[in-house]
Amino acid sequence: MFFAQGKETDKYQDMVIEFNSSGKVGDLRITISHNQVQKILGPPRDTTGAPRQLILKFIENIHTAYYRKDKAYLNKVYSSNDVSRHEKEYFKKLKNVLSKDEYINFKFEDIDVAKHENNPNIYGVTLRQKWSTSTYNDEGWLFLIIDFTDENKPLIQGKKWLPYEKTPKKVFSLSDLIE
Repeated sequence: MFFAQGKETDKYQDMVIEFNSSGKVGDLRITISHNQVQKILGPPRDTTGAPRQLILKFIENIHTAYYRKDKAYLNKVYSSNDVSRHEKEYFKKLKNVLSKDEYINFKFEDIDVAKHENNPNIYGVTLRQKWSTSTYNDEGWLFLIIDFTDENKPLIQGKKWLPYEKTPKKVFSLSDLIE
């Protein structure tokens, strides 16, 4: 378990330790909640388990990057030329918070995964992000289009973010960003 500072009630986080073939620690990630893991892995609606395992690992890596305040990783994941006004505001606040605040409490909820109809390597992931720090709180919907053509280097082909209070229900789908 990992202890996160702050005022949130759920301060303990479970960890995933991944060992490589020689028995050494190859990766360490903070997991998302068990219910959200089941939403990603649980009964396969449109895919086999392997791509969903990759999606879970990818989402957990993003989750961990927030706790580590890993701006380089988050910038790589979220960088794009096609950024809306809401997204520009969000990423500006995020960079500020990661630079200045002592801690961040972060949570993904309401995760939904959809497979592209024509390309088995493309998935859409919708999730609700909640995060808080000593100086700032935010909540919103994040939609990612992830390309798993190279399973070792998943690529974000598109993303959208909207504040939760302006869009209190899921509003994205794969057809919103790609054909």
